[in-house]
Amino acid sequence: MRTFASQAVQATLATLVQVVQETPTVKRFVLRPRDASFVFRAGQWIDLHAPNVERVGGYSICTSPKQLQVDGTFDVAVKRGRTDPTRWLHEAAGVGDDVYVRVGGEFVVRDEEWTRPRLYVAGGIGLTPLLAMLRDTWSRTKGPADVCRSHLVYSASTVDELAFRGDLEAMQRKHAGLFECTMHVTDEVPWMDASSTPAPEVPGTKGEQGGSLQHGLVSQEDLHRVMERMHATPGTAQEPTAYVCGPPTMAEAMIKHLHELGLVHAHVRCERWW
Repeated sequence: MRTFASQAVQATLATLVQVVQETPTVKRFVLRPRDASFVFRAGQWIDLHAPNVERVGGYSICTSPKQLQVDGTFDVAVKRGRTDPTRWLHEAAGVGDDVYVRVGGEFVVRDEEWTRPRLYVAGGIGLTPLLAMLRDTWSRTKGPADVCRSHLVYSASTVDELAFRGDLEAMQRKHAGLFECTMHVTDEVPWMDASSTPAPEVPGTKGEQGGSLQHGLVSQEDLHRVMERMHATPGTAQEPTAYVCGPPTMAEAMIKHLHELGLVHAHVRCERWW
């Protein structure tokens, strides 16, 4: 008989209804909460209490609140790891299993940020809260006049590890002129060795609507070029809000780059992992 940690008493029971292998190391888990009052905001995470696992796992939701409203589910994407909750998800969890979940976090698009250009910077599985924000934007948008331009700079170690690549490319096509995505393949080069030299574009990988697949770490010059393309100028009314999520070393490097490019601290938001 499965038992749950006592600290999960105040959480919501949810049933696992689908498991999808998104990349060689990332699985997507579709959960259906039993409580109809369960809600979240795009960018938030859940505490997940797995059966017979004492430690709590923390995972960002990667879908919009609209999906929860329409079909009663939400998704989390989890990279394979060594913690007990993550190992349970990757090695033992199956359709029909129950877990307890609790929503938390303040890494969301604030009301005053809704009309500003948005620059999303993701490293690896740090894409998940930013993907939720993007999906929420399009689910709430009635037309081009309702949203400002946005750009996602997304990096992963290999092409195979670019999770949700097809979804992002489809998003570019559907929202041409409003959204672009630049993807970087880092080949596991340490972030601290990143230079200011723009990453070279991988031959034959130019994406649609200005998106592309590039080789190398995301540099300060890469971010500068993206902001120029967005017509988002620091120090003006069109200064973008940047949302950063990824491994700690990468995230700190990106924050430093953005500040050096002139973005004020209030316009650089970061979801730090614990």
